[in-house]
Amino acid sequence: MRWVWTRETFLLFNTWFEPGWVRESTRIQDGIDCALCHFRQETPECPIHFSLLKSGEMPLNLELKNKVLRMIKHDTTSSAGLSEVNVALGEAFADAALQFCKNNKVNITSIDAIARPNHLTGGRIVASRTGVIIVFDFGISDQAAGHQGAPLTAFFDALLLHRPKKLRACQNIGGIANAAKSASISSMPSFERSPTSAGLPPRLQARRYAPIGAVDNVEEVFMCGRGAYNPNITDYIKEQLPSCKMFMLDDAGIPSGAKEAVTFAWQGMEALVGRSIPVPDRVETRRPYVLGKVSPGENYRDVMTRGMLFGHGQKQLDGGQVHGQLR
Repeated sequence: MRWVWTRETFLLFNTWFEPGWVRESTRIQDGIDCALCHFRQETPECPIHFSLLKSGEMPLNLELKNKVLRMIKHDTTSSAGLSEVNVALGEAFADAALQFCKNNKVNITSIDAIARPNHLTGGRIVASRTGVIIVFDFGISDQAAGHQGAPLTAFFDALLLHRPKKLRACQNIGGIANAAKSASISSMPSFERSPTSAGLPPRLQARRYAPIGAVDNVEEVFMCGRGAYNPNITDYIKEQLPSCKMFMLDDAGIPSGAKEAVTFAWQGMEALVGRSIPVPDRVETRRPYVLGKVSPGENYRDVMTRGMLFGHGQKQLDGGQVHGQLR
């Protein structure tokens, strides 16, 4: 990432195995998504230049996965069990980051920061194991600012998909489906829609909340998430929205499996320079807010110094507008 920065790489890993508070978890999959991103911006007023250098999925230890699944199935979460899983997940994330770098012949010391969305304390373990500063806990920060805490990807959807004369939407089909419209960068409503691949009891699965209705003249829908590969889901959406053109997010230039990883890498970068992500018009509060929690690594002073130097001594960087362009 080349701001006033000397290093060029920024690693993010996002996991589809996200226990949250384990009792309430529904987003259990089988891998850890990783993305290696490069950001460059000369000044806060200049466009942001972004490149996705590498992406991929690292496998999750089967024993750890089964342990968490058993906790969920039998509803046996305890403070001790949660703490144990928290540490184990931190170790798994650290291993994933190290192995991802090794597989792609990237020196871990060239990484400025790691970012991940999870709000458990495993981030500190990742920082210790990798020696790299980590930014995490974005959802709780968003809630503290008066927002909903999810979804947190709308700003990136808008940057990627926005076209002045075309109304597009991005439909993520994960544990909980969420959608974002890209009518404009400043007006990018996003919302959770319904459970999809989440583990739900049969009675709840049988309940139909509402049929798919009009989508306000949306012309194109870009799909991502694990559910976007499920023909039972996608065929139904296409049937209900015959006037919309359907695409995978890959067609817009970002692998659908890497979108959340890239999004949180972007949020981690913004946190380290002390800048809010763009706040859309129609939300609970338009208060700009720097999201995330920072856990120091061996490069802490170097990264934080360069982050604060970016902006040339400005007390606050504008967080209410989009910062540059996606290129």
